[in-house]
Amino acid sequence: MKKTPLFVLFALAVITIAIACNKKNTTATPPVQAVTWTSALRSTPQTYTVMAGRDTVIMGTDSTVLHFYPNSFMLATGDLITGGTITIQLIEMYTPGPMIANGATTATTDGSMLKSGGQVYIKATMNGREVFANKYGLGFRQASASNQPMEIFYGSLGNVDSTVKWTVSDTTKNGTTAAGTTNDSSTSTTSNPHPSLMYIFDSCTSFNWINCDRFDENGASDKIFFQLPDDSYSNSNTVVFIVLPGTNSVEKGDYSGAGKFLVAHLGGGISYKAVAITNKDNLYYYFEVTGTTSLDHTVTTVPMAIAPETLGDILARLHGL
Repeated sequence: MKKTPLFVLFALAVITIAIACNKKNTTATPPVQAVTWTSALRSTPQTYTVMAGRDTVIMGTDSTVLHFYPNSFMLATGDLITGGTITIQLIEMYTPGPMIANGATTATTDGSMLKSGGQVYIKATMNGREVFANKYGLGFRQASASNQPMEIFYGSLGNVDSTVKWTVSDTTKNGTTAAGTTNDSSTSTTSNPHPSLMYIFDSCTSFNWINCDRFDENGASDKIFFQLPDDSYSNSNTVVFIVLPGTNSVEKGDYSGAGKFLVAHLGGGISYKAVAITNKDNLYYYFEVTGTTSLDHTVTTVPMAIAPETLGDILARLHGL
């Protein structure tokens, strides 16, 4: 049998490798979704551990109360988790600044504005895998007592850089939690002399983004445009939010081109503060402008700060709102 020379075998191997490489290069690599600069604004979650199958209460640094029952945790299959260590991550957002930092507005999925009594983000995991809520209690602390009923809204987030939108929970459970008592409800109220000054919901059925809100009775849909200095400000490097201090509400502006951002669902005569944050060449710029809404399609100029600021400066400004 005639043997093939070694140099021929080597040449064939080189050709085979070259063909394989060429085939690999012609296959499109799925794009990796980039995390944009806004993710740097998001809060670092607080972390707690609880034992499944036990009645446990934990309190966040801003006094949010989480009450887990023996049947609070379940797998994706719906099977209850009766033992083991559960890791809880918690972000509390009681004022517009943290809401803006975490991309959590007070607008529903259909654009309706809400009046907020606070928001939280909760994630539960066991051995690194996400687990889900069967039923648990959640208390939102308040600065003062109120007789205004509030509802639970659950939020959705398309990706790490999108904005949370809200959907009201099952309205068939609507009720009121009177001072010193609880019931199976998705609405609640604080009233004197409630000692904890909290909106308490004892039958929450979802983790992730949760909002203690009620619909804004104003119901207006006027449009206000916020004009930045030039068209170099776009939705890729700039975010604009409007804050309504009177209702603790936040709405994000939609980019409409040429450095202009649109905010809708507002009525006339409402005091607001517009916040613009820009990241250009990894430098942050910030500006606030206050005003009162007047006519539909009003255009308000927002002159950005000239000097850049650090990420820490931006976060301090937001948390001071």
